[in-house]
Amino acid sequence: STWGHLTPLVRGCAASMLALRLLRSSPAAQRFLAPIALSRDRRHASAAAASDSAPSTPTAAPRAKREMPVGEPDNASSDMTKLKRLLPYLWPSDKPELKRRVVISMALLLSAKVVNVQVPWFLKEAIDALGKSPAQLASTLGEASSALGEPVLVMPMALLAGYGVARVAAVGLGELRSALFSRVTQNAIRAVSLDTFRHLHSLDLNFHLGRQTGALARAIERGSRGINFLLSSILFNIAPTLFEVSLVCGILWSSYGASYAGVTLATTASYAAFTLSFTEWRNKFRKDMNAADSDAGNKVIESLLNYETVKYFSNEARENERYDAALRRYETAAQRTAESLAVLNFGQGAILSAGLAALLYKSAGGVVAGTMSVGDVVLINGLMLQLAFPLNFLGMVYRETRQALIDLQALFALLDKEPQVRGAPDAREL
Repeated sequence: STWGHLTPLVRGCAASMLALRLLRSSPAAQRFLAPIALSRDRRHASAAAASDSAPSTPTAAPRAKREMPVGEPDNASSDMTKLKRLLPYLWPSDKPELKRRVVISMALLLSAKVVNVQVPWFLKEAIDALGKSPAQLASTLGEASSALGEPVLVMPMALLAGYGVARVAAVGLGELRSALFSRVTQNAIRAVSLDTFRHLHSLDLNFHLGRQTGALARAIERGSRGINFLLSSILFNIAPTLFEVSLVCGILWSSYGASYAGVTLATTASYAAFTLSFTEWRNKFRKDMNAADSDAGNKVIESLLNYETVKYFSNEARENERYDAALRRYETAAQRTAESLAVLNFGQGAILSAGLAALLYKSAGGVVAGTMSVGDVVLINGLMLQLAFPLNFLGMVYRETRQALIDLQALFALLDKEPQVRGAPDAREL
């Protein structure tokens, strides 16, 4: 009976495939994928327009590319294109060790999610065992009851020990995954940063004479941070959360009926739809805050680099006013960001609480009717609470993922910038 809960888990894995397909077709998933599809369509339209207006003869001069300021994303490029461009750094062909680390990390991630789902099952079985009489426990254990001595104590204690071991195993697998994958992330950041640094040295003098040192440094720094967050969020947050939602819905469907899975799926879909739409709305405050932050940092660096000129013209007061104006804009945007975050957190908590209350109400009715046990109520509550933990970070992950894609595009814009002066193709080495 200790491992009897594995049977509904196996059935739940099969049912979770159908739940995952329903989740992908939900309004929340469509809302998340809509910007990607729109960006892809824009990119295709831009490529078609460029091919129609391309020069017809090989001798015609190429059209000059539009200058893109550092930190300004190109709206015509799709998010999938950025991720595909980042894929060679994640899966380097010349480093099989990093490939093995990626595969092992994904295996550890899936194992941690499966073990994590087992935790409420152990607690359910322990509570049900504590509510049984010694005769019922002896009949459940059968011949093993004589060897265990006092089953009324041994069986619940064994299940509670399994509950603790499962929790520790889930945490350990997750930390081991993080330790293994950190090598892959740091290698990708180092490779992209080195390529950017090498490319900046290959650009002509005009680019460096008209540079904005502060904004350029921020673009490289944010791009590096964006790589780290993208790899961590997509591989170890978004995809695992979808897998866990589908697994929980499948388990509830196979064990308690479609109504329980439907309430869970409706709760998560409503939570995701509210979170993504509200986060998309409050992104404008985040963008204003980042723009003011970049402007303030650029003013500090440029003013200090031109210290002699500022002192020569006694322009310290003017520089202070310009810097304070940028800080005031940052302060206003940061305050609006914090206020909208409070509203977002309240809405998320209200949706999760409503879904959890509905499930507990249904399960309590089952206990009164005699079709469910108290342990089943604890199990449903535990599954929903475990599901709520990764969902609490959905808004932050979505916002930071969008911001990371913008920062990554600014970094790729530097890599795509071509020098105006370059050597002839047939030039000889000096």
